[in-house]
Amino acid sequence: MAGADGGTPTPASSPPPTGSLMASELAKPVEAPKPECFPGTAALDPQRDGRDAWKIRRGWNRPSHQRIGADVTVRIAIEACIASGVTDNAVCIVTENARTLKLTSHRFEKD
Repeated sequence: MAGADGGTPTPASSPPPTGSLMASELAKPVEAPKPECFPGTAALDPQRDGRDAWKIRRGWNRPSHQRIGADVTVRIAIEACIASGVTDNAVCIVTENARTLKLTSHRFEKD
């Protein structure tokens, strides 16, 4: 094959084969993806919610999760349904309580 200037021939180079693996790459085991998140929920007994929440808190060992570098967020959700509906006065009281307790989100819904 002639060179770019038409003079001295240049050796033809073949492109590297596509899809080929090196022997060292073949020896590596393929790792399965590792789980990254753990969402969990629990229903608490409304008459003993403090006890139930404390049991969950004790079982959720913060130091062990800090050792593995976990970023942990714990939330409390409240859901109250009143089939007959809620009076305007009750809406005002519950909304004010939610503000006082600094709930990050709260609202009344109509079905």
